[in-house]
Amino acid sequence: MFTWFIKGFSYIWPVTIKNYSSPYSGELYIRYFLGKKVLDCKHTNYSFGGLQKVLKRALELLPFNPDTKKILILGLGAGSVLETIRKQHSKTAHITGVEIDATILPIAREEFGIVENSLTKLVQEDAIVFMANNAARYDLIVIDLFIVDTIPEAALEATFLKQVVKAMEPGGCMVFNTIPETLSSETLDYLISFFENSQVAVRLMKKWGYSNNILLGEKQALA
Repeated sequence: MFTWFIKGFSYIWPVTIKNYSSPYSGELYIRYFLGKKVLDCKHTNYSFGGLQKVLKRALELLPFNPDTKKILILGLGAGSVLETIRKQHSKTAHITGVEIDATILPIAREEFGIVENSLTKLVQEDAIVFMANNAARYDLIVIDLFIVDTIPEAALEATFLKQVVKAMEPGGCMVFNTIPETLSSETLDYLISFFENSQVAVRLMKKWGYSNNILLGEKQALA
């Protein structure tokens, strides 16, 4: 079937062209939806669909420094956030993308053109382990850690959150993606309080996009 026909029909109904099996997310589907190739799991968009729009808007609301040198993405998925940053914000920053699922990185490379080069590093590792061993600092950290639609408990604990704050350059920014249906308001309040008590000013973008609550953080610069 011609790609142009698939793209056109996808404005009427999503068209699945490939299936993958993930130990973390179950069945994954490469689809065309509204003329665009996306990666979905059974209950939610995984990359390059609604999620990309949500995080694209969050990045637009940041005080994005054009001199940004180092960016960390925790929960790379198939790379839609990386693509957004490259196309709309920074073509020269060094980006490290961390993804726990070994199934996903080949999909990112082969289906969506996300490749490693001198400015892009892809790491297949648990983000919790990566941060425990991390000594670098970043101008921007994007946290998009989900198993299907739920943030792992370890990514909500003080140990991990402290490591995130430590890894932010003074004046650096953070985007923390959450979903209210799977994260209690008490836990969200805890996250906000933790960051604000750690010299990270936080704005809450509530019910952003489909249903996401996005935390936008900026670490106070040293006096």
